[in-house]
Amino acid sequence: MPQFRAIIERAIEGGAFPGASVYLGREKDVVWSGAVGRLGHETEFHESVCVGTLYDIASLSKIYTLAAALCALSEASIAPESTPLSAFLPGFDPRISLEHLFNHSSGIVRHLQTLESLPAGEWVETLSRETLQTEPGRVVLYNCSNYFLLARALEK
Repeated sequence: MPQFRAIIERAIEGGAFPGASVYLGREKDVVWSGAVGRLGHETEFHESVCVGTLYDIASLSKIYTLAAALCALSEASIAPESTPLSAFLPGFDPRISLEHLFNHSSGIVRHLQTLESLPAGEWVETLSRETLQTEPGRVVLYNCSNYFLLARALEK
């Protein structure tokens, strides 16, 4: 689909973004795939993009985690506002509900970045031993640990 590639190229030329890896699908078929542009605007990122290029979408992944959680909980008839995290991950304060993880009001303050020196398998246990900074549901403290724990709970 050359016209689709041309649209992406015009956007790159206009400075909208430095490059893109695209898969265009219809039902179960890949209609077109391609890669255009560079990894970044800065000189050190001028390597070409390929169809296998992975992008860090950072906090945007929380939206997908939340959507998956809401679908899975709905299918299982589980109410997030009244279901404690400890039902899935024993050891956590039973006052922390799944909803508290959704809206960053769990009281957990330790950030995932502070756990990087530990094996990933120890992160859940380490977080379960942390003292809560506030009572769950009282204060919003933006923290990626909430969504890390939500994803681990979904795996159960």
